[in-house]
Amino acid sequence: MKFFFFWCAVLSSSLVFSQREISNPNSTNNGSKPKFSQSDSASFFNPKYRDYTFWTEKEALQAFDTANTIENYYVYRNFNNKNDFGSIRSTTIGNFINPLVYETSTLGLKLMPFAKQDFHYSENDIRYYNVKTPMTEFIYHNGEKEGHILNTLFTHNLHSRWNYAFQYRGLKSLGKYLNNVSNKNNFVISTNYKTKSGKYAIWSHFSNENNDNEENGGIQNESDFEDGLSQLRNRQRITTRLQDATSSYDYRRYFIGQELGLMQKYDGDSTLYFPISIRNKFSYESIEYVYKDTDSDTLYTNNVSPLLYTSIARRSEKRNKNFYNYSSVKFQWKKAAQVELGLKYQNFRLYYPENLQVGSLTIPEEITDNRLGFSGNVQLKWNDFVKLHSEAEFLSGSYFKSTYSVKNFITIKPIDKYSFEGKVHILSQTPSLQLLTNQSFYSKFNYHVSDFKNENTLQLVGKVHLEKYKASISANLFRIENYMYFDSDYAPKQLDGTVSIAQIQGEYRFQFRKFHADARVVYQQIDSENDVLPLPNFIGNLALYYQSNVFKNAANLQTGITISYFSAFKSREFFPVINEFMIGSSDKEMGNFPMMNVFANLKVKTMRIYVEAQHFNSSFTGFKYYSAPKYPFTDFRLNIGLVWLLFT
Repeated sequence: MKFFFFWCAVLSSSLVFSQREISNPNSTNNGSKPKFSQSDSASFFNPKYRDYTFWTEKEALQAFDTANTIENYYVYRNFNNKNDFGSIRSTTIGNFINPLVYETSTLGLKLMPFAKQDFHYSENDIRYYNVKTPMTEFIYHNGEKEGHILNTLFTHNLHSRWNYAFQYRGLKSLGKYLNNVSNKNNFVISTNYKTKSGKYAIWSHFSNENNDNEENGGIQNESDFEDGLSQLRNRQRITTRLQDATSSYDYRRYFIGQELGLMQKYDGDSTLYFPISIRNKFSYESIEYVYKDTDSDTLYTNNVSPLLYTSIARRSEKRNKNFYNYSSVKFQWKKAAQVELGLKYQNFRLYYPENLQVGSLTIPEEITDNRLGFSGNVQLKWNDFVKLHSEAEFLSGSYFKSTYSVKNFITIKPIDKYSFEGKVHILSQTPSLQLLTNQSFYSKFNYHVSDFKNENTLQLVGKVHLEKYKASISANLFRIENYMYFDSDYAPKQLDGTVSIAQIQGEYRFQFRKFHADARVVYQQIDSENDVLPLPNFIGNLALYYQSNVFKNAANLQTGITISYFSAFKSREFFPVINEFMIGSSDKEMGNFPMMNVFANLKVKTMRIYVEAQHFNSSFTGFKYYSAPKYPFTDFRLNIGLVWLLFT
């Protein structure tokens, strides 16, 4: 709570610092009175979409996108407003999402359960706004069976250099199966300010998230689903493996960034820049994860593990507090070069309710580590044809030892409408803390791995853009050492060997008058011991649609069909006790079924309406569609979405 008051104090100081300019934005440095037009006629500001912009820690300034494009359809048809290509969501909205394509993670100590990540705002997801007039954004989705998803934003500039924003995102979805409710809430406050000269800037946010799920463990008998009996089309009649289990994840973050520019200069096109800047970032986050069930949940007590305690509530919890401070110096030479070097300090603490002894295993009540290291990045732009970007980070501590990440990017555009992107990423990081330590009221689910090795990943990427043909092709190569996973016996294991992954991805767009085709495919081959990372070899998506202005050009209509498919593979199973995936114990495969959607999207000024008959082919392809073992994919549903930007 003290950090919340600290954040408010910083905000208040910004208000005091800028009070004179806010109270009289027409004032000048010499204190003269503002001048007004002698005309009696009133003037009105007619805003354009480019007058409403935002930026993030990783993205440059950009305007709100109000276009009715196929990319926006892929984003806004989903509850978390993210393109879901390369993944498949669980039975109900707001539960886990099963990845179908491998991607590297970012450097850092990770306590967040994998299944809780998809509704999370990371530090790099927070937007900082600059708007000419107050702006409101509404994003709506309907839930599964019953429920709704609403994302609202209000942002306002108190003057041209100081903005504040409030954002709320809430989800409640009942789901079609027993004990399957999802209930999530995200609340974000952000602000950013810079002085008139541009020398000093401050940006800050507070993020609060609650992520609660009922966990049913999937269906008990797959034949109840696959036989397609009419009396079981009401999915509430299908018995699930858990009846009263729940998981909850609470998250808070306080962030403040500041930058002071020195030696103000202008480049050739009169753009202001500072050859030397001093930057500082402060972040504090708090996490709590809780899993609970009752005596009626016998899935694990009957088949897997006896209870550790029989006289107390069946509840497991873990908490995490993570603080870091990063201070750096940035050097800039016009638009051609930028170098940033800095020091980073991190204090990490993981808490359990007690110091637990299970046989010969001791799980400490608290794990603490103080980590120190450096970070830096270099950006070079010799001309419009060649760009280089490199970034590196190194941290070392007494408990989690040394971790590092080195990324190198190159963009080459030898001729117009043709370009090449290359990437080399070397990553050595601590495995997810979910795999390293856990306390549970189930005796078998207690573990503490102290002799772990870092997961070492080498990634090579090459991508060619053929803009003239509206196509691109890319290749990804991964080599992973010491990969850590949960085996089929619910135990964390670290592979004494390597996992090699080769991916080839292609994208192509075709247009004939008002008819369009959008295709994206991925082929991947995994070479590993014991199939520790099972993924499908082929993933594809095709959209065929018609797009045109309608109603005397007052609106834009986009309508068509999408077909998604992935090849059969033996997927990992979802383990609800810790909300992670584990190697399955069954030889049964999933996949090899099409998912077809019919959609109609309508744009009227700054409002976009999305209507989708999702998985309309479910009743005539056979009930063999799963998003993970024991978890059927969704049946047919009418998916409705709305995006409305109000510029006032």
